[in-house]
Amino acid sequence: MTEVNGAGVPTKDELKAVVRKAEQGDTTVLPALRAYMGQAPGLWEQRGDMGQLTQTALIQHMAGKNLLVQENIARKCAALTQELAGPAPSPLERLLVERIVLCWLQLHYAEAFYFTLKELSIRQDEFHQSRISKAQARYLSAIRTLAQVRRLGVPAVQVNIRQQQVIAGECR
Repeated sequence: MTEVNGAGVPTKDELKAVVRKAEQGDTTVLPALRAYMGQAPGLWEQRGDMGQLTQTALIQHMAGKNLLVQENIARKCAALTQELAGPAPSPLERLLVERIVLCWLQLHYAEAFYFTLKELSIRQDEFHQSRISKAQARYLSAIRTLAQVRRLGVPAVQVNIRQQQVIAGECR
């Protein structure tokens, strides 16, 4: 490894060799791989983001090689994510928003795919209708969960006014 500012930073070729060996399951490179990842957290955060990787894979599957469609869907997902997350989401809210957007994609893909099919048997039609219903149930469940988390996250403020309790932030 090349020394830069007193820290062991691998050259590009050294890093490629380590990655190649890691991809082949060579456990001897784990210390070097972990050291590099410790110095470059953006790498593992990006490549280890299973939600984003899944979303990207689904978008590529939906759009095929059409980069315009891929980009349009990716931008819609980013806009939905930003809109649902708000200005300062908690880590749990971020995870739930990610799930909502992924479920939204899956639901719309299932519906779009269903509408491209022709001359289905009753069994095939039931399969695709069930697929859509299950996707919608997961989507709505994720939305409900986010709403519940947000309701629970609002601190209730209790104020006593002339012997009566007024609780702000509580829905009745």
